[in-house]
Amino acid sequence: MDCSAIVLNKLLLERNLELWARLKLSFLDSAYSSTYSAISKYYEKYNAIPSFDELELAVREGNTRRTIASLRLIDE
Repeated sequence: MDCSAIVLNKLLLERNLELWARLKLSFLDSAYSSTYSAISKYYEKYNAIPSFDELELAVREGNTRRTIASLRLIDE
C-alpha cells in the first residue's frame, strides 16, 4: 500500500494539526502534490485541516477530486 496515501487519509480523517505541521510535500509521492497543495490552500484560508467533504467542495480540478475520493476509500 502507498504510504503517502495512508498519511493523507489519516490527516484528513483526524484533522490532525500536529501531523500537518510535520508533513512536507517532499515526503509524499509526486502523485499527491495537487492534493497536498489543496490542503495547504484550505489551511491558509481557514486555519484548519479540511475534512474529506470540505476538501472535495474546495477542489475544482477533476484529477485531484478523484485522488481525494480514492483516499477516502483507504482502509488501514
